[in-house]
Amino acid sequence: MPSRIHIRAGDSIAALAEATCRHLQSVGAGGCQLRELTDIQESLHALVEGFNNISLGEQTLKQLQFGWDLFLTYRAFEEARLHFITALARFPTSRYLLRELAAASTLAFVLPRSGDANVLHWGANGTWAHVTPPKVSALAEAFDGWETYSTVRFQQPLMFLSEEEPELLRAHMPPHGFFPCGEIRTTDSNVGILGLVYEHRLQHDMELIQVLRDLKLIQASTAEGAIAAYSRVLGSAEHVDGGFLRPTHEHWHSLYPFHNRRLYVHPSPRLSLPALNPYAELDIQLLRSQAPTPASSRAGGFLATGGVLVIDHLLSGDALMHLRDFAELSTIWYQERPHYLGAGFSTGFSSPLLAQIAEELQGLLADVLCDLPLANVWAFKYEDGSDMGIDLHADAAAVNVNLWITPNTVNLDNATGGLVIFDASVDERSSSFELFNQVGFDTSRESALSELISRSGSANVTVPYRQNRAVIFDSARIHTTQRLDFKKSGVRSRRINITFLFGAKGTYCPLRRAATVVLDE
Repeated sequence: MPSRIHIRAGDSIAALAEATCRHLQSVGAGGCQLRELTDIQESLHALVEGFNNISLGEQTLKQLQFGWDLFLTYRAFEEARLHFITALARFPTSRYLLRELAAASTLAFVLPRSGDANVLHWGANGTWAHVTPPKVSALAEAFDGWETYSTVRFQQPLMFLSEEEPELLRAHMPPHGFFPCGEIRTTDSNVGILGLVYEHRLQHDMELIQVLRDLKLIQASTAEGAIAAYSRVLGSAEHVDGGFLRPTHEHWHSLYPFHNRRLYVHPSPRLSLPALNPYAELDIQLLRSQAPTPASSRAGGFLATGGVLVIDHLLSGDALMHLRDFAELSTIWYQERPHYLGAGFSTGFSSPLLAQIAEELQGLLADVLCDLPLANVWAFKYEDGSDMGIDLHADAAAVNVNLWITPNTVNLDNATGGLVIFDASVDERSSSFELFNQVGFDTSRESALSELISRSGSANVTVPYRQNRAVIFDSARIHTTQRLDFKKSGVRSRRINITFLFGAKGTYCPLRRAATVVLDE
């Protein structure tokens, strides 16, 4: 977990600079020469001065962003809660600040805390153990917790922004700061940090609202208000390089009741019958690259010899139908990227059916999933007509299960649209691992990953797209999306992939040991 330095009112900049220097020395990131100490002091002075020179409303926005960063990135709940409480104490009538505090308090019961000794013990040679065996109900409880959090945080306001938050507006908090963030890392939020939004995001949301209106799944008044707001912004907001729009303050006021809101979440309950098809009805292949000596995997089981498991017809007909409706019709796609949208635990992609599927996957794939907790689940929905997928990356987990749910009829080229999984892997023990799992294109990351791929002779397993196909592989393997060629025919034809990430990085089942054994060592 990354370290952090806190600056509180009244703190000595000189003392903080010295503490920062000592920390850098302790992690081998540099010395603490006079020039370095002076540079750190100047940086801290500039940071404090910059914060003090902005309005109280802007300070409140930064405080919220820092609080969520402490909460979601560092799992420092008590420190994060202080930021929310301090902000609310300044503006006690703010419903927005109260919702943020309530959402954080709800989620605190779900997430493991930084420094908790009751999650994992690490032993020699990468061995690990659960300190306390996971409860049978742990996975379902995690989904329920995230669902409750998102219900609180992304609920639709009952009033317009000017009516609900007059004090914060008078304190000059920018209107774009009132939109709850769906990102795990607040620094990934274009709206909260920059006041920008991708044009394709607003176009998608407006089309989805139109579909929901036509299906009579939301109130006509809500639909008409949202469509009018989206049309106004799409028609008059300033275009910015990179596919962004820069809405005006007036635009953000009009979007306030609709943007990043749970206007509609399609029911997706547990099924009375299994969500996965019977084993005899599954079409299972273990694919390997053509390399003379394919890379091995510490994930063990059927992945031990470097294979990629492909399962066709994974979900039952009912499960696939319910999952598609939930993913296609729910207004939970709050994560924006240049050519696709994302949803995950942090946006409310956490239905009971998803929990059931994850539980049944653990039974089906017990060799490599054993009792690993579900680290995350997310989904990506691609821009209509886009031919670009996800860049090269590796995931911070033990095992990936990637599932595709869009019908084959909208895929115009059945040789593409899937995944390329390279033999090359990122060492999960490397201190630079997080570099390979960042949002957006990064030249240094692409160069480092390309170098790893080149060393392995670019050997890979390529798996074309098929609906209801699951692809299972070691999360440390470098992978990327194939070129896309999907029919441009509306919001319900977009390619959607769902990823279940099991286990923390390095927690492979063959390395699992009893906690008492690890402690004895």
